[in-house]
Formats: sequence, C-alpha cells, structure tokens
Amino acid sequence: MKRALEILSVLLLAALEQGCSHTAEPDEAFLASNDLCLIEKGHSIHVYDPIGCQLGFSRTKKEFRVHDDKMSDYYVLTLNKIPVSAGDKVKGTLRWSGPSGVTTRQDVVFTVEKMDGEGRVWLWNSGKQIAVSVRILY
Repeated sequence: MKRALEILSVLLLAALEQGCSHTAEPDEAFLASNDLCLIEKGHSIHVYDPIGCQLGFSRTKKEFRVHDDKMSDYYVLTLNKIPVSAGDKVKGTLRWSGPSGVTTRQDVVFTVEKMDGEGRVWLWNSGKQIAVSVRILY
C-alpha cells in the first residue's frame, strides 16, 4: 500500500508539472526562425516547405493559407484584420489538417509578436499555446 501511494504521489506531481508548464511567451526558436509554421503546445504541426507547398493570401477575406499541392497538409488562418505592427491583437479562426482529421480553433486572440519587411508575421496565443507564422503577399 505504501508503494502504491508513493507511485501515485509521483504521478500527481508529474501531472501538476505538466499542467503548469504553460508559458506566457512564445518559444525563442519560433521567433528566430524564418520558417512559416504552426506549433501547438510545443509540438510542430506544419512547417512550410517551398518545394512541396504553396502560400495563399486574400486581403479581402483576411485569410492566410499554407498548404501542399493537394491541400491534404495545410493550415488556414482567417483574421478579423490584417496585422500592421508588432503588439497588435488580432482575433481569428485557425484550421489545420492532421493525422486525426481537421482541427479548428475559433475566436483565438493572437498577439503579433514580430513582423518583417518581407511580409512575415509571427503570432502567439498564450492560453492555447499556439504559435503560427504566416506571410502577407503583396
């Protein structure tokens, strides 16, 4: 019985640590990378590959698409406004493909962490631990 309680205590501590591991800041590697990508809770879901992927952007729909030629691997971000500068808050819907089907996150508020002169935008939501980068095509 004592051994079972010790194991249970260790498992509970591990669960607490896992539950408290959320950070309010995006990963530095995400911000340092020029790759367009989607990361949820520290797990890379999609990374843009210029050889096998395409980018799409609609200014009127405020929609960013990163997808393969068959649209079997993709993420699509639709925002309430086009980001203008770092620090902006934007709200949107993020949809992506994965091994278990299509995942959608609605009404997600992102902070624009960084923008560059080539139209790349790095967005972060701390509550859902979602980091996504897209590109405004001019």
